[in-house]
Amino acid sequence: MQRISRAIGAGLLALTVAFTAAACGESKPSKDELRSAMMENVGSEAAQAEQFEPMVNCMVDELHANVSAEGLRAMIDQDESYDPSDEDEAALKAATEKCMTQVMEEM
Repeated sequence: MQRISRAIGAGLLALTVAFTAAACGESKPSKDELRSAMMENVGSEAAQAEQFEPMVNCMVDELHANVSAEGLRAMIDQDESYDPSDEDEAALKAATEKCMTQVMEEM
């Protein structure tokens, strides 16, 4: 269980790094586009990707609902020049806390 928690934590770190990326989209990207980008960040090995799927799915739902279109595009494009708004940073933190708790309860 500790190994899985560390893996989830590493995945969250990758998502946080990705969040500092930038882009200028006019409308929100799709959940599928966001999910694909997040899954690419956690790795391509099937076992590793499967471990992260519940966390990624939760994060996609929460972020898509609460982060601006610009913030979501930044996460997908991984453009490091993006400076997220306070609201987007708060939404990322809330999503991370909610999803981490949810995934840990399901274990």
